[in-house]
Amino acid sequence: MNKREANIIINSLKEIKDLNVLVIGELIIDQYCYGKYLGKMRRKSIMEFMEYENKYFLGGAGIVANHIIDFVNSVSLLSLIGDENNYMEIIDEYLDSRVNPLLLHKNKSDTPIKKRYIDKDDSITLFKSSCINDKPINKVLSKNIVDFLDSAADKYDLIIVMDYGLGMISPEIISKLEEKTRFLAANTQINVENRGYNTIDKYHKSEYACINEDELRLVCKEKYTDVKILVNKLTTLIDTDYISVTRGPYGSVVNSIRDYEEVEAFANDRRQVVDTMGAGDCYFAISSLFACIGCSSRIVGLAGNIAGAIHSNAEGNTPSINTNIFKEKLEEITNDG
Repeated sequence: MNKREANIIINSLKEIKDLNVLVIGELIIDQYCYGKYLGKMRRKSIMEFMEYENKYFLGGAGIVANHIIDFVNSVSLLSLIGDENNYMEIIDEYLDSRVNPLLLHKNKSDTPIKKRYIDKDDSITLFKSSCINDKPINKVLSKNIVDFLDSAADKYDLIIVMDYGLGMISPEIISKLEEKTRFLAANTQINVENRGYNTIDKYHKSEYACINEDELRLVCKEKYTDVKILVNKLTTLIDTDYISVTRGPYGSVVNSIRDYEEVEAFANDRRQVVDTMGAGDCYFAISSLFACIGCSSRIVGLAGNIAGAIHSNAEGNTPSINTNIFKEKLEEITNDG
């Protein structure tokens, strides 16, 4: 990255500061259970783990709202909590106080929680578990969200959809988002809960679409084809102005109606990486802001990769980014280049 590109990013931050943003999607609580692996029982293949410390992080749409709040004028968060175990004490503690929460209840549910069991001595994640009701929301709740979007969507310059495939984003909600949103940024994620059913082509129209390379290959049903060819194929499946594909240590590719760019990563030294969980969400959150104001593909990718690099240096979904940290990282990268 050169100084001219750095100056474009700095100047773009001034325009981004005027944006009013709605983040919509599932809240997820991430729990890190630290302890020690004790081995297996003598006569049964049961692993025994001694747990001695727990840390909680706010994930999903909540951390995305946290990531962008310092960059823009205002952020509202439209999400669901469980009507049973809602974990509101964690949400209240970790959701930035500047974010306006619009939280609805999902019946017969807990707020989704994902747990990692980590041998702290060896820094190894042994296994994961989750407590999630991923059944689709009922028609009444879906209509309430649709009615809200119908009346309020035009108040937002940008609507960011974090779609984890856990039942919140119904077809009716997607249709209303496509109809009413000024600038729609959509991210769908494939995980073990949705087993690959949650692909980006469920959104027929968006201004910005962001997925990772595995998700791109799945939606295109191509395992080995070159990424550029697959991105071109994806443009025939969805109507969008920008497509971002994150590629971990290989950076990202961004395609727009103007250009196609392969953008270098800034966290490709694995010795400097603390935890990659949530780095893709951070990339999407910040790159959406730059796409919204019409930046070039390369600037969108650079901004996203800077954000992802910052986030990968923090444990879990720690709120790791604000405008000052972003500018410091930008200056460091520019000087190194």
